[in-house]
Amino acid sequence: MNFETCCLPPPRGNAFCWEGGFTYERCCRRDPNQPVDINKVAEISELGGCELNIFQEFKERAGEWYRNSVPNLVLFQEFGYISRRFALTALLLKLESIYFEEAVANGDLLQSHHINGWPLVEGLRRVNALRASRVTGPETRAPVVDIVLCYCGRDERIDWLRGFHKLPWRNENRSAATVAGVALRFYHKCGGSDQEREEETHRLLDEWSSYFHTVEVRYVDDQVRADDCSAYLAYVVDRYDSLPEFAVFLHADAPEHIPSVDLLMDSVFAASRGFLPQDAGFVHLAHNYVRHDCPGDTSGCLDPDAPEVARLWRRVFHSSITPARIEGHLNGYCCVQFLVRRERIHLRPKKFYALIPARQNAWLTGG
Repeated sequence: MNFETCCLPPPRGNAFCWEGGFTYERCCRRDPNQPVDINKVAEISELGGCELNIFQEFKERAGEWYRNSVPNLVLFQEFGYISRRFALTALLLKLESIYFEEAVANGDLLQSHHINGWPLVEGLRRVNALRASRVTGPETRAPVVDIVLCYCGRDERIDWLRGFHKLPWRNENRSAATVAGVALRFYHKCGGSDQEREEETHRLLDEWSSYFHTVEVRYVDDQVRADDCSAYLAYVVDRYDSLPEFAVFLHADAPEHIPSVDLLMDSVFAASRGFLPQDAGFVHLAHNYVRHDCPGDTSGCLDPDAPEVARLWRRVFHSSITPARIEGHLNGYCCVQFLVRRERIHLRPKKFYALIPARQNAWLTGG
């Protein structure tokens, strides 16, 4: 898209360039009623800031993904929006028609059009590679992903879990993949009497067993209640020797902490089908980035490196050094929703995870 291809010929230029807020008047920087001086075209080489419309930006992000494997959250949101309105076959046929009628037949097709164009070859190559992929059938597969849900009873609404089968605003149904490769493990932090626990367990199993490969309900009792911390640690200790390839740690109100529930569903689906890259060892799924550093002005920091924080850190993590909050070492995402690969959990021995709650309770109770 440039001045010559979009603003010429007068008086309205090329209709294919205009959509939405991108109009001839806005982009061509001239009164449409004035004649175009063809001798001055070179002086008006810019397209009035319209070079980067939604499709141009999408093209650049798609190229980064195909050529350099650089992902972008905006890209994944965009292609869902665009693909719902266009059929790939129709787009390819239209592209063929345009190339032939406007480029090949007129002899205007240049090598630069290929070099600077859409990454179609890379994209089609990747799609064909996916078509050729062989994934073990569901009848022989063990769960590839565990969803570890910190839960506190029927007052918490968890209907969003059905989205792992199908989201209301999307056409695809992922029921088969979820039942084949995803386990749901409730780590219940608000247990009552033995009878109440038994009734609650049966209720959860009856409601969710048909949605996932495996459903488990495990009650976690703390000396000092620590909710997600001890729930997650209990899971790691329980399953350390039989972890699936990925575990996704979530709160019962997970959608409130994640920028888009599509991101969560797509990540689990990709993990369950073996489509996450090997270097994806840990992925934050939350959107609230919390800073503890004080860039440019330390006067506003309230006790940024208190000795009790350093002491607690060394006790919990068996570390001889502590991070400096003032330097941003403790910046991170609230509120502990993430996907992690088995190998990353195994970087520490099982006894490390088993001792953390004991060390925390001893510290908090003055032991």
